[in-house]
Amino acid sequence: MADILTIATTVTVAGSPSDKFYQPITEAIDVSAYKTINLQVTGYAIKNNGGGGAPVVTVTILTSMDNRNDDGSWTPIDSATLTVGSDFPIWAILELPQTGAPLFRFIRWQCELTTNSAGATFSIQGLAYAT
Repeated sequence: MADILTIATTVTVAGSPSDKFYQPITEAIDVSAYKTINLQVTGYAIKNNGGGGAPVVTVTILTSMDNRNDDGSWTPIDSATLTVGSDFPIWAILELPQTGAPLFRFIRWQCELTTNSAGATFSIQGLAYAT
């Protein structure tokens, strides 16, 4: 039986290309009870910065054994690239852990505004399996 796991409920970030935003460390999710996690990253809006192409946002899932320090010990384990092509919402599916990637006790998100993007609104939800 799977448990519903919500990592982010309608998060909005705004900035310039190359800006990175992180889920507050105090909101990191304890996933120690789970062996496999399937997530859906849903993009509701991606704001164009006025550049000449489609805006792109990358949402990365980070993992760590410690949710008290934000000292670079968080390791990326999978990411979703959201590119505006036509209509919203747009989504990507992530399966954790990836082959060769560790799944430590806690996970949280990182959102990077990349090509031509000035902001994004997204959510991350999924199912977590103990076996």
